[in-house]
Amino acid sequence: MRRKVLKIELRRAFFNRRMAASLLIGCGISILHIFHNLLRYVAQWNEMAFELKGRLEYPAHVFNHWICGNTYNLEGFLYFVILPLLAVLPHSLSFYEDRKNGYIRQVYTRSDREIYLVAKYVSVFLAGGAAVVLPLLVNLCICMTLLPGLPPQNAAGTLINASVLWYTLYEKVPILYVLLFLIIDFIFAGLVAGLPLFLSFYSERKSVILLMPFILHIFIYSVCMMTALPSAVEYAPVYFTFAGIGCPSGWLLVGYGLAYFAIGGVLYWLVGKREDVF
Repeated sequence: MRRKVLKIELRRAFFNRRMAASLLIGCGISILHIFHNLLRYVAQWNEMAFELKGRLEYPAHVFNHWICGNTYNLEGFLYFVILPLLAVLPHSLSFYEDRKNGYIRQVYTRSDREIYLVAKYVSVFLAGGAAVVLPLLVNLCICMTLLPGLPPQNAAGTLINASVLWYTLYEKVPILYVLLFLIIDFIFAGLVAGLPLFLSFYSERKSVILLMPFILHIFIYSVCMMTALPSAVEYAPVYFTFAGIGCPSGWLLVGYGLAYFAIGGVLYWLVGKREDVF
């Protein structure tokens, strides 16, 4: 029964119009980045093929020019600003809808309540993570076909230095650094996607449930921007989940992870177990 409920929830999470819309928006931003930023560097490489001795600057490469590779591309910043919307859209509203249309009562009469609650959270987590990371993977793969995977050079311009985590990994094995951040983005997006599960108990409006994680995201970013400390903005999720900027502290990841899981996972579980739906 447990596998059956999880299988049903996963099918509902990944095969629906909202997931398609989220992926369409995310992939649209990723493809726009390719046309807006990368094509000129491809032309640069074609030109350098004939003028190798006439160029002294370090050439463009994948790890500094994919959508998460630098801070001066508009599409990358936009993507991580709307990350909560991309994560929440696929399946996070389904719990609210299940409670309103009576579907949850049908499930509870056929299965244990705890099984459904766990299956719902797992499916929401996976759908949110996939909706955010898959467009980033599309962008990375296209960039790898257009630009070479040269080792990054600090002199050529990069924010990844000794002040952030795993900077030596970025210099020695940059592809592992990128994959590590994709995993972090997946987990963070999944945790964000779980926040509306708890909010569904206390709001009657879909728009509030959908937008609250995004509002929280922007609120944290705004507070960090308004503080007197120049480096405070690095503690906002908009930045520390961005591979081209880096994360200043491992405790920062742990802190956000525990806080979001406590709200979207633990509190959702505790309230859901006691809720009277009959």
